[in-house]
Amino acid sequence: MLETMKTEIVLASVNNPFDGVSPNLDVFGKEFDAKTTLILGGVWAIAILACAFALLKNGGKWGFARKRGQIVDGEEAASDFWTSVWATGAVVGVPLIVGAVIWILR
Repeated sequence: MLETMKTEIVLASVNNPFDGVSPNLDVFGKEFDAKTTLILGGVWAIAILACAFALLKNGGKWGFARKRGQIVDGEEAASDFWTSVWATGAVVGVPLIVGAVIWILR
């Protein structure tokens, strides 16, 4: 208990150098900010398209395996399909996840 109190006293006396600081790209200029936003948007769009392609491909593979009655291939295809579903959900949910983290840390 005494150690906890000592730690709290020491932590209370330390000034946070990042107090009131938030990340901002305006320091590099509006043109850099616009290009960064454009590039990140393009990368995100490519990621969404790749996930959509994988989702369709793995869904088709699973459907063909089920139709042919191939149990082992069907299990592998189902696993790949669900991995694609989770990946697509994560990629599409990036703004929600990042926004939640920023809101919590604010």
